[in-house]
Amino acid sequence: MNMKLRELKKGRGGFTLIELLIVIGIIAILATTVVLVLNPTQLLREARDGKRVTELKTIKDGLSLAIVQIPPLDLGDTSKVYVSLPDDSSPTSTCPSHNLPSLTGSGKTYQCANSSQYQLTNGNGWIPVNFDQLPLKVLSKLPIDPVNSNSNNSGLYYTYSPGSFELNARLESNKYGPGGNKDKASADGGDTSLLFEAGDRLTNIPTQINDRIGVVPTVANANFESCTVVGNDPPGWTVSSAAATGCNNTGANVHNPPGWSVSVFSAYVYQTLNLKAGFNYSFSVWAKVSSNTNTLLVSSAAGGGTTYCTQATGAAPSFTLLTCNYIPSSDQTVYLNLITAAGVGTGYFDDVSVTVN
Repeated sequence: MNMKLRELKKGRGGFTLIELLIVIGIIAILATTVVLVLNPTQLLREARDGKRVTELKTIKDGLSLAIVQIPPLDLGDTSKVYVSLPDDSSPTSTCPSHNLPSLTGSGKTYQCANSSQYQLTNGNGWIPVNFDQLPLKVLSKLPIDPVNSNSNNSGLYYTYSPGSFELNARLESNKYGPGGNKDKASADGGDTSLLFEAGDRLTNIPTQINDRIGVVPTVANANFESCTVVGNDPPGWTVSSAAATGCNNTGANVHNPPGWSVSVFSAYVYQTLNLKAGFNYSFSVWAKVSSNTNTLLVSSAAGGGTTYCTQATGAAPSFTLLTCNYIPSSDQTVYLNLITAAGVGTGYFDDVSVTVN
């Protein structure tokens, strides 16, 4: 009997090193697969986006109730855009420490509340409405963005503008953002597909702050009057060496365009633009050429390289609108080229624009 027990115990040896390595390898593969399938970074972004949508709708409902129950209700200064970011620089801060998008030309300025009061619901918080006057408490404190920061121009903060009212927030996940399978930004009835908007007038907030993360690049000197020779390029543009014979201001025209004479080689001007992944960029320019062709080209290099989108027009006595669209799969720098083809002729371009659809 004792001999049999000893033999059984001998047969119960531990795992070998090879067996342990195999098990560890299988666990590592499974863990990697789970991470790839679930994508925890996107899941966290989706959770924050869900909270943003819910909170803005809660604020909207609270404001709508207050408008009905507390007439006449002071919704705030219509010349202000109120921001959920705290700022202690002054009692009525214009948010100078947050590097917010310029509001030049909008007739509005920013306002932030200080860090000790910005979530108060008594009218001293970042939304200047006294919710405490309501018979039922709809908000225990003012919601703020789950990240509530503009670090590296992230745009992760809430904004509010009265005059009726509009609230908006940037959504950061692929699922809820523009083009996602639960796209909230494009389906909210507002005037931008870049932000989630809530309120009863979704055109209150100036278009300048619709682009919080540098999605829409600025075309420098989109209406330049003239270009001369290489080395004396129009501001923001570079003139190709082939245009060294020079360019001249063509004078008054329906688009008041620049133009240059071409003798043997192609001539073009270009500038670089930084694009964000996943957005549908629309490029346009008015063009006219006396012979040969004019081309709008968005590509990987000056005057050529990999073509991302393009459109051309042949010789015509009047201007033609050239347009093309491009959706980058990753953040990238592209070249915006305006080209007049080789041959004898004069090319004219004007009113260059880039928008996001």
